[in-house]
Amino acid sequence: MFAGGAYFGFKFAFPKAFDFLLGFTGTLGGGINIEANVTVGKYIDFVTHMLVAFGVAFELPVLAFFLSIAGIVNYKQLIKFFRYFIVIAFVISAVLTPPDPLSQLLLAIPLCGLYGISIAVAYFFGRKPAPEEETAKAE
Repeated sequence: MFAGGAYFGFKFAFPKAFDFLLGFTGTLGGGINIEANVTVGKYIDFVTHMLVAFGVAFELPVLAFFLSIAGIVNYKQLIKFFRYFIVIAFVISAVLTPPDPLSQLLLAIPLCGLYGISIAVAYFFGRKPAPEEETAKAE
């Protein structure tokens, strides 16, 4: 999953983020010229940071798998928590990505999709809630 996340970031998110960030170059009114000052060291730091961020983010279904097998969470709890996770996904992506809204969206949207996959993983592989727990919670 980590490699899949890194691949997704490298093939889809990075080109769009680079185009967005480098799109600020050009000439402003008054003859001010803005040029990108990208060095190899800065580029490698950026790519490494983004690879790790996308790789770790794509580990969410694996985390849900282990937590659901251990009985810590079940699919019903994950469904109830989904609306809060959307906010958490945007906060996580704001912290892990560069300070531009496009990179944040390119990480937050797949995180929300991966959370949906995590609900399915918890449903199929996790412990089912006991019937007495369901009736006690309903009352």
